[in-house]
Amino acid sequence: MRTALAKLALEPSPRASIEGLMNLGGGVAYRVVSTELDRMRRELADGFHGLLSAQDAGGWRPHVTVQNKVPAKVARELLEALERGFRPRPLAISGIGLHRYLGGPWERIAIYSFRGR
Repeated sequence: MRTALAKLALEPSPRASIEGLMNLGGGVAYRVVSTELDRMRRELADGFHGLLSAQDAGGWRPHVTVQNKVPAKVARELLEALERGFRPRPLAISGIGLHRYLGGPWERIAIYSFRGR
């Protein structure tokens, strides 16, 4: 994984935008749209086929979590408030993080900053 991420980091930052909001049931997220990020994720998933968890092998919904693990009513209230003033906007992606899931918290292992032009 470290080698694959370091190779991707040689590329320019992927162009991306925040295009909407997502209801996560017990939370809210901003929906990220990027064909370049989609390609990078697809390359990683293909390279690690058979080694991915069911969740990682499943659907890809890139997003930035704003709220998580709250009652659905609280999430709906925030979603409605954010939707009122929402406008799509560019999103700068500076790199890729490698983390390990520890059953609740995440441990940061490495950050790979994009260096390409």
